[in-house]
Amino acid sequence: MKVKALSAAIAVLSLGGFSQSSFALAPSATINLELNISGATAQDNNLESLVKNNVCQAGTFDKYQYTTVTTDYTAFTCTVNRTKVTGLSGTGAVNVLIRKRSNGGSSQGVVPLLSNLPISQLAIIASGTGACTSAGTNLYNCPTLTTKTSDLGISDVNPELFVGVNTETDNGFTAVDPAQVKSKLTVTPAAALVFGVPVSYNLYKALQIAQGLTAGGACTATVANPNADYTEACLPSLTKSQISGLVSGNISTWDQFTLFDSSTSSYVPLTSFPGVTAPDDNLVHFCKRIGGSGTGAQQYAKFLNTPCTENGLPVASNADTGPQVTDLSGSGDMEKCLDDFSKGTQTAKNYKSPTSVFFDPSQPNDNYLIVNQGAAKSWAFGQQSLEKNLPVASNGNKLAFDYRFIKIDGYAPTLANVFAGKYIDFAESTWQYPKTGLSNDKKTLATYLIKNAATPAVLGAFDVAKANQTFGVSGYLAVAPNTWSDSLDVNNPVLPYTHAANGVLDNCSIPAVPNGSGVVPFK
Repeated sequence: MKVKALSAAIAVLSLGGFSQSSFALAPSATINLELNISGATAQDNNLESLVKNNVCQAGTFDKYQYTTVTTDYTAFTCTVNRTKVTGLSGTGAVNVLIRKRSNGGSSQGVVPLLSNLPISQLAIIASGTGACTSAGTNLYNCPTLTTKTSDLGISDVNPELFVGVNTETDNGFTAVDPAQVKSKLTVTPAAALVFGVPVSYNLYKALQIAQGLTAGGACTATVANPNADYTEACLPSLTKSQISGLVSGNISTWDQFTLFDSSTSSYVPLTSFPGVTAPDDNLVHFCKRIGGSGTGAQQYAKFLNTPCTENGLPVASNADTGPQVTDLSGSGDMEKCLDDFSKGTQTAKNYKSPTSVFFDPSQPNDNYLIVNQGAAKSWAFGQQSLEKNLPVASNGNKLAFDYRFIKIDGYAPTLANVFAGKYIDFAESTWQYPKTGLSNDKKTLATYLIKNAATPAVLGAFDVAKANQTFGVSGYLAVAPNTWSDSLDVNNPVLPYTHAANGVLDNCSIPAVPNGSGVVPFK
């Protein structure tokens, strides 16, 4: 790809050039308030829900997506509901444009704010060259990027974790300096998000067979119930130590991955386990997010102690003899990567380093290479948050992609298991904005989004609607109230434990009950 900066003349235009049928807003409407957000891809669904249901007046919401990489660059416009978003200047209608850049992940919600660095965002152009076109009801495809300075950043983990392996070096970023975070940014911990270890469906089925979950026809998908094998009882499990071996690359081929065979009372490689169909190749395939991803950072903290301790394990790197590691810029790429290795298809592209923070992935593929070069059906695993890959009603209730989440140490990735302290893989996000430079209206909107991003009722509504997996409700939980009930309400989920039990968020720490939370009725 020839990386090129677009002319500064490419600007967001008035919405007045669109026809009446194109927009929920009136065709003569102009944008009064613009908020540019960057960072965590895992937070995208929640952010869209927050904007649509909490910021916008009903019937005024429009969504825009980048034509080529729809999950990496999005934007929303609407008329602000001033009864909810109070404190904005003036008294008239406020039409807002909120952009979200997800390309690159969580560090894009930290480093550009520290350095006031303009980065690529979606250009909403009304007419002429590069204009957005209709892609459905209140949905538009936009083919052009522009550059903007971020007003608000979102990170899956606290900013201090973006050092070492979590440093995004592709855009010239350097490791985050905690002192700069403290002096330059207002950082607010938000909700806890459940993460998991997704595996390609062919690996999922192999693990089910090896763990005896298909005996007697149990856990078998059917046409009538395509997700009968994806209930809590049917999820296979890996231990934290097994996952550590995979993420570190210490297990590099699948014949090194052994499980106990009760019929022979011996450990047998998964590739030759009775009843298992071996993959096309023996290499472990790791669909991995690029440096700077919060999704990656939380996995390394949980399973490698990296960068939490000096002697944390390194993250796996690519080797001809295994493992095969694919670097991916977003959660959408993760889904395609796992899907390809299960099906033997070639939809996912491997992220290669651009030379600028502004680049156009639609250009020829010298920056993006096909992941599954041989179109092989291989076994792969990855890293993903739990509001992904739910059943699609229009597709016979099948999952959108050919991968599944697994249990960790025998526990499924559900709100109930996180709440009970049994499922370990969750992280607490942060939202941050510059201490200086934002207008009062931008700060008002930013703080409103931050507050609602941690509100139990808002999170519960999202979880039930957008993270209701076939094995249980997952997604987000508000964190550590002053008092606690011993029962979980999925409509108002509140986690009694926090990585900030001492008052300072550190996702490397062991979640604990915060000081002053009252008596906790442990069961």
